[in-house]
Amino acid sequence: MKKSQSVSVLLLLFWLQVSLGQENNSLTDTALALNNFISVQPSEKTFVHTDKDFYYTNETIWLNLYLLDGSSHLNSEKSQLVYIDLLNENDSLLTQKKLHVENLCASGHIDLNSSFSPGLYTLRVYTLYMQNDWNPVPFEKQIAILGQEFMPQVTKNHKIPPKKRIKFKKSVSPKSELRISFFPEGGPMVKGIETFVAIKLTDESGKGIATQGKIIDEKNQIVSFFKSQEFGLGVFKILPRANKKYFAVLGDSLKYDLPSPLSEGYILNTKNKGNVILIDITTNIPKGLNGLYLLGHLRGQTIHKQRIPSAYDKNSYRIRFLNTEIPSGVAQFSLFTANGALLCERSLFIHQKDNGLMLSIDNMSESYTPRQEVSANLNVVDTDGKPVSSNVSLAVTSVDRLDLSDRNHTIENWLLLNSDIEAGLANPEYFFEDNLESKRNLLDALMMSQNRSLSKWKKIQGQKSTQEMTIDPEKGITITGRIVDFNNKLEPKQASVKLSILGLINGVHETEKVTDVNGEFSFGPYVFLDTVKAIVNAESFEKRKNGKSKNLAILIDKQAPFQKRISNNRPKNGYILQNYKVASPKSVFPSPNSIDFQMDPKVIKLDEAIVSEKKKTRQDSINLAFKKLSPLYGRPSRRIFLDSIPGSSSLRVVDLLIRTGGRLIGAFPNEKILLGYRFGDSPLFVVDGVEVDAEFVDAMNTDSIEFIDVLHPAEAGAYINRAANGVVVIYSKGSLSLFQKRKPIAVPNIKGFEVTGFSSVRTFQNTDYSASKTEHGKNDYRSTLHWQPNIKIENSEQQNNSEVSFYTNDVPGKYMVKYRVSPQMAGH
Repeated sequence: MKKSQSVSVLLLLFWLQVSLGQENNSLTDTALALNNFISVQPSEKTFVHTDKDFYYTNETIWLNLYLLDGSSHLNSEKSQLVYIDLLNENDSLLTQKKLHVENLCASGHIDLNSSFSPGLYTLRVYTLYMQNDWNPVPFEKQIAILGQEFMPQVTKNHKIPPKKRIKFKKSVSPKSELRISFFPEGGPMVKGIETFVAIKLTDESGKGIATQGKIIDEKNQIVSFFKSQEFGLGVFKILPRANKKYFAVLGDSLKYDLPSPLSEGYILNTKNKGNVILIDITTNIPKGLNGLYLLGHLRGQTIHKQRIPSAYDKNSYRIRFLNTEIPSGVAQFSLFTANGALLCERSLFIHQKDNGLMLSIDNMSESYTPRQEVSANLNVVDTDGKPVSSNVSLAVTSVDRLDLSDRNHTIENWLLLNSDIEAGLANPEYFFEDNLESKRNLLDALMMSQNRSLSKWKKIQGQKSTQEMTIDPEKGITITGRIVDFNNKLEPKQASVKLSILGLINGVHETEKVTDVNGEFSFGPYVFLDTVKAIVNAESFEKRKNGKSKNLAILIDKQAPFQKRISNNRPKNGYILQNYKVASPKSVFPSPNSIDFQMDPKVIKLDEAIVSEKKKTRQDSINLAFKKLSPLYGRPSRRIFLDSIPGSSSLRVVDLLIRTGGRLIGAFPNEKILLGYRFGDSPLFVVDGVEVDAEFVDAMNTDSIEFIDVLHPAEAGAYINRAANGVVVIYSKGSLSLFQKRKPIAVPNIKGFEVTGFSSVRTFQNTDYSASKTEHGKNDYRSTLHWQPNIKIENSEQQNNSEVSFYTNDVPGKYMVKYRVSPQMAGH
């Protein structure tokens, strides 16, 4: 009997060990799965600092770009290619820049020519790798472009309008124009448990509505009151009772259903009490807290994990821990069952105020005269005032026409708040400009309004992230495409492909490879600047009877526009312009097309006249277009038009040259074409203005050629000593401006196209008034006095070697120094 009891005790102890081990493993496994998910599928964030937020036509947007790891906020080790799109109010792409980022940041510019009409535009900054995220959030910043009619006068001194206080609306819009949402803390409301509920009211455009109302039950008994304030956010407390329904009432007639409470469930309440975080977990299920565990993380890094003891039999449990070692940002607290099922989730913003850096500017006066030199020394200091080595981008710009809205685009606001919440804010600086309890409460309401991430936790725990990484990080320019049958574009063909990139600094780049079985190919990554021409040749493994390749079509992939899977409904920023009320962007920036032009009474209306001209032949049109190109030579002695030679599509370039007096010596593949000049060597070959070798020309398909010029050495003086054996200049179809509007002719086995490389870097040119120049007689209206995107500050206790200098302009008013310290340096 004793032996049987001993065995039972041993089995019980073994079962307890296994059970506790399994519970601890589930907590460890979830935290480990989270870390694995972040390491396998790291996110990226971008940020751009521009010299200002408003521009005139024919000015330049100067910018400095930051690319960071989305979790650590350090230098991203993934992408090196970042896209900057400039979009109009209809979200249509107007221009795109590609910047090469090797170490955290890169500088660039966008020229605003006269084709940009006045209005509001958006800068969108992203990497293609971001689109692996279920809801990618690119950095977006709104800028204003003004016409020259808004240019300030040098005699005026503009003033910035004061900020307006919030006014509560006594009456609100009809239901069709109002959107109201309820967000019970941590998840659904539960009967019999008091909870906080965040409320959000917006109009159809997503702009928050400040109003007030009450919560009633089905008997019209008042249960609670609420106020929606900045961003349309508010919070109220409610104790849901069984068999009751609740409503939110606005004004006298607008009534909205609250979500129905669960009969059984859990409430997750969090409070940020200075240096301490308090978390209260409550349930109405008997012994329902047994074995539950809480996991807290911030940008994927675990900040707290704790299990409720299995023997715990009460209905509420408090967790308390210090937050002093937790970085700033949006933290996520998730409550799981012992088996790893998600029960509740709550976002909480943690703001550490002692980890920032500030720029100290010495030797700068409060006022200057026009065209006076300004010199200043720069120091970056920490919160204790100690100098720190850092990297800074800096702009000096006018604030007269700007509502200081650039404060809403700080690195801190974007990285710590806007980039990590479901719906971005147009004015995130509101939460950081002072330390009021009302603003802390409002920020907490914003955290409560974030959507639950049940689907994301399922992906994390299921470790499906590797299956969804469909886009690789880009290290450079990649050229991709596929080979298909020329007559059936749906039939892929495996082939040998050769890529030739023309116009590079080091000449022509050529490389060959074989496609996969689906006919797909990829070349790169490459690093080159501006736009170059490229040619892809394809040769089928299947041959025709004459031994030549079967006809293939080459399809080059085009970059798809950035896709935001979920609209963030980000409200447009409000720009306050001097002497203008901003009711809508269109009222501020009138379009020239909206102006009605009336005919001057002095203008004489002429009768209709018919002008006739002899129809030009195709060769006449080519000759005329050729003249407009201003080439390096005059009319050549020999010009070959391929469409005038029967059967030219089956000939090689050397065959065409033989017909015009050329001579072929040697045997294939060592044959050589001579033009009959005295040095007896091959001529210089030029294709669309780029020098190439004879092998490249021999591989060209003559169907892609418009015409060929054969130059005598005396005619090719522009090519200097390279023209001793003559020059063969080849123009492909579409290379002349005359034919750019024509639909390209599909030619088998060859494809010519342009490839946009990285944007070249240009230096901001400061105006120097130290020496008198003729152009100094004009008025100086510059709104950006200085721009320097990459200032390396090597600070120590003894020395400071960072100095900036520039000259003021002729426009009186207030100017500000805008700077961004590298986020990596700022401890973010």
